[in-house]
Amino acid sequence: DGTALRGEMAAQALTTALQRANAAAIARRAPDPAPPLAAPLAAARAQHVDLVVVPALAAGRDVVSDRFVASSIAYQGLGRGLGAGPVAEVNEFATGGLAPDLVVLIEVDTPVAGGRLGDDRDGELDRIEQAGDDLQAAVSAAYRDMAAADPNRWVVVAGGGTIEEVAARVADAVEARLTPGWDR
Repeated sequence: DGTALRGEMAAQALTTALQRANAAAIARRAPDPAPPLAAPLAAARAQHVDLVVVPALAAGRDVVSDRFVASSIAYQGLGRGLGAGPVAEVNEFATGGLAPDLVVLIEVDTPVAGGRLGDDRDGELDRIEQAGDDLQAAVSAAYRDMAAADPNRWVVVAGGGTIEEVAARVADAVEARLTPGWDR
């Protein structure tokens, strides 16, 4: 129906405008120099924090995100060579210092990860996947280093096996870490 399509287009246009406005504001106020790739991502993250995360936390709900600041540090900061410090700083500003209580790193060998990309994309790779094995290796190393540096916040889970097996390991690890009495 045309009305639904127009609504989706309007929502996308508004989202894009908000992200651009937030990116410009963050780039102007963030520590100099604001990494060029990090500012738009931090703007989107700021919007997500403001519209989704903070209201959910205020309502007493748990929040699960598939990516947060660590992903920007790994991909843009260390993988793309922008520097972990500048990327962390612009994200610190964007999120108001909000940090997760727990980060779950699911480690998967590169060949296994490549095989899990899915058949629904007709063999097309996104720009991260097109960057090749060197970027993937740098990102994997960055995640492992962050997990090792902060073992009280991070838990590493083996990603081999079926979806059900990995999901069970993640659930067990999260429950173990977030159960009252776990000693940080």
